[in-house]
Amino acid sequence: PLIVTIHNFMTELYFPKNKLLANSIYKKAKLITVSKLITNKILAEFDYKNVQTLYNPIDKEYFLEKANEELDIDFEYILAVGRFTDIKQFDVIINCYNDSILKSKNIKLIILGDGEEKKVLNQLVKKLNLINDVLILGFKQNPYKYMKNAKFLVMCSKFEGFPMVLIESLTCGTPLVSYDCPSGPSEIIIPNENGILVEN
Repeated sequence: PLIVTIHNFMTELYFPKNKLLANSIYKKAKLITVSKLITNKILAEFDYKNVQTLYNPIDKEYFLEKANEELDIDFEYILAVGRFTDIKQFDVIINCYNDSILKSKNIKLIILGDGEEKKVLNQLVKKLNLINDVLILGFKQNPYKYMKNAKFLVMCSKFEGFPMVLIESLTCGTPLVSYDCPSGPSEIIIPNENGILVEN
């Protein structure tokens, strides 16, 4: 028996373009996706009956324990967390922050993470004269204490699977502002209750 987990809306990363080949590999397998949107996409693309959605679990006690660790920050901020890649669009977050009223209210933007786009993001912060307002703090072993103390967490990805950073933020009691990208955010965010979905 073969069980395949599909963690990304970009299903072409999992299935061969040749449908006959894809069928020979997956027709008898059990396919587990991390979001309903991915399940629906596979059902539309292939005639599989063996697809099921199973959301990623979280260890709530662990997150809350880490979230309660002391954080040495004495200003209000919003937060973005993730790998610095083109897909995550941290440049969009920085530009949106620059265009918002947050800076005039002395609310800063903290970005946690690392990756190949780090140099480009630092250059953008300098270009927009946001050095004192946008803090790129790099990778942190414990991002949860930052989540707990943020006004909200923001995500602007082009696409996801089931973005755990949104679940982790909600577990810490912090609301979300996210692009309604495929897939995940629309299955996590209840608009105006635990966050806001923005047109992708």
